[in-house]
Amino acid sequence: MSRGRIHQLSVSNGGVPKTAIEQVRITRLGLEGDSHDKPKIHGGPLRAVCLYALEEIAALAAEGHPISPGSVGENVTTEGIDWASLEPGMRLRLGADVRIEIVSFTAPCRTIAGSFSDGGFRRLDAVRNPGHARVYAEVLEEGVVRTGDAIEVLPADAGAPERAASAAEDASPPRIAYANVYVTDLARTLRFFHEDVGLAVQHEDAAFGYASLEAGPIRMGLAQIDAADEEQRKLTGRQTGIGFAVADLEAAHARLAARGVDFPMKPARQPWGGFMAMFADPDGNLFYLDELASDT
Repeated sequence: MSRGRIHQLSVSNGGVPKTAIEQVRITRLGLEGDSHDKPKIHGGPLRAVCLYALEEIAALAAEGHPISPGSVGENVTTEGIDWASLEPGMRLRLGADVRIEIVSFTAPCRTIAGSFSDGGFRRLDAVRNPGHARVYAEVLEEGVVRTGDAIEVLPADAGAPERAASAAEDASPPRIAYANVYVTDLARTLRFFHEDVGLAVQHEDAAFGYASLEAGPIRMGLAQIDAADEEQRKLTGRQTGIGFAVADLEAAHARLAARGVDFPMKPARQPWGGFMAMFADPDGNLFYLDELASDT
């Protein structure tokens, strides 16, 4: 059982850096006094608390990045926890009363670019850099916490084996539901496929950098890359992200994992509310596994 402590508690009226406070009440919707610039992406019961590790921050600072506790938007900066071992589904106790459950890894965005000397905020991406991402957590039990309070990683939920066994019985095969294309200019490419090619627009979120169009039974997604990121620029013109839909993600994950399928990203709630994982084929190609309705 892993134990650590709260190094810093941080809140803000929106945006970063968040400011250190000595104590705060944590409710189902997060830390009292904390707000969000983009409530559709941040905040809500499944993104109530953002956590990150002091050790991760110190390692980045040692590389010369201007990062510090609270500067990448975390509410709770932990100390002494084995950060790389944390994953969605794990539960922690903060102080005497607060219990939380990790729901997802936090997708990095340009808001935190100022904490990196090269603007490389995607260093905190869970897929590109496993074990080094921030996490979002749901609050199971509310209460007051203070700087220096203990953090305890709780034993696995007693119902987990039964859920896994039940999930493994669901043998519904996945189906291709969407293909994401990486683009340098989301608005330009969306106009091209909508106005010139004639596809109907399903969804557009310029702030998040994603749009989707109807392309028969398969959805086509457009994902904006960071033009300043050399690795992301390589994605355009030669690669798409294929997404498989399943009715029960936990069941599909349990079944495939039991067969030896490698999951670089295990099932996790995403900042936009989706529930997905990522698996690799023998050549290392990555595929999304997404819990979607049968008519998606």
